[in-house]
Amino acid sequence: MTTYGEDIKNLVKERLRAIPANVRFSVGSYGEFTREQLIQEIDLNTPIGKDIIEMQVNFIREMPKIIAKASN
Repeated sequence: MTTYGEDIKNLVKERLRAIPANVRFSVGSYGEFTREQLIQEIDLNTPIGKDIIEMQVNFIREMPKIIAKASN
């Protein structure tokens, strides 16, 4: 797994904060989490936090392809 710096962690946390507080996330076999719990997992550098960062970074990387497909 890739190690990400504070800038990427902060970007992911801000993306999570943009989601309504009442939304809950199912994270595979880890269970269900609130937005704030996921942010805490990122801050604590847990495996869950690392997975959330990885998922968000992958999504951001794929976004140009998603937009291109939607535009056609």
